[in-house]
Amino acid sequence: ALTAAMLVIGFGLAPVVGMRNGPPVGAFVEWANLLVLISLTLLFGYLLMLLFRREASPYQHLREQFPRQRLIPIGLGIILVSGNLAGIGVIKPELDYLRAFTADPWLAAVDRSILGDDAWRLLTWTRHAGMGALYHALWLAWLVVVVVLVLLRAPSRDKDALLIGYFLMWSVIGPVVHLLLPAAGPVFYEVMGHGDRFASLRLAPDDAQKMNYLLTGYITRTFNPGGGISAMPSLHIATMAWTVLAMRRSWLIWPALAITAYLWVSSVALGWHYAVDGAAGILIVLVGAAFGWCSRIALPSHRQRFIVRRGR
Repeated sequence: ALTAAMLVIGFGLAPVVGMRNGPPVGAFVEWANLLVLISLTLLFGYLLMLLFRREASPYQHLREQFPRQRLIPIGLGIILVSGNLAGIGVIKPELDYLRAFTADPWLAAVDRSILGDDAWRLLTWTRHAGMGALYHALWLAWLVVVVVLVLLRAPSRDKDALLIGYFLMWSVIGPVVHLLLPAAGPVFYEVMGHGDRFASLRLAPDDAQKMNYLLTGYITRTFNPGGGISAMPSLHIATMAWTVLAMRRSWLIWPALAITAYLWVSSVALGWHYAVDGAAGILIVLVGAAFGWCSRIALPSHRQRFIVRRGR
């Protein structure tokens, strides 16, 4: 329902905000292909692990772990996640025209009042030549892997709660916070007419190219893959914090924590976000998780659903 609503609103807003081209419908297929590829890669890796453990019948073991009745909801999950990611790609650029970027000076002031200086200045020592490329690639790769791992899990209330929180984060909480606190980020500070406070922030060539790409889409009101300008909240950090919650009962929590911390530092050091954007991202994940876990009380258990279906 959240995904469908976001897509309907996104397509409906396009003529209202004056977008000059149609939403990139092909983005759904691209996301679906990526999720399927990661799913098959993880299943193949699991099969190799069974062979390494000298399982008597690895294929039979795999069939028992993933029977046909589990493959259907996994496939549906891939479709919904793909549609949701495509939907945020439609609605995110449109939100930029509903409200002007007025929150930047306030967010920059909050950073300085807490840290004593602009956050990016305190983190210049962390910058390296490949930080920009790693920032974007690592976020996407880790998010997709964890989403697929969650989809592959056996049905449970915890899985329900995680996925409900995930969809709320993308479809509702993130866009609402963006509208309440519209901000473009330090790299766009001067372009949006707020002054030269961040004029000494130097962009790497790769980041400068991405900035121009986003700015061109904003000025020309066109849909571009991955387009849309938004600093508050940082959905990069929000999604990484979600992976920490998702992996909290696995040894993968340690890479999840490390990646979240590194990307938060990178987002600030590169000038894409204010430090408070990442904190807001973590907060919206906690809000989404609270709604998700409240659903564990409201929703019947999977055993109860099975009993109802069987008429017992």
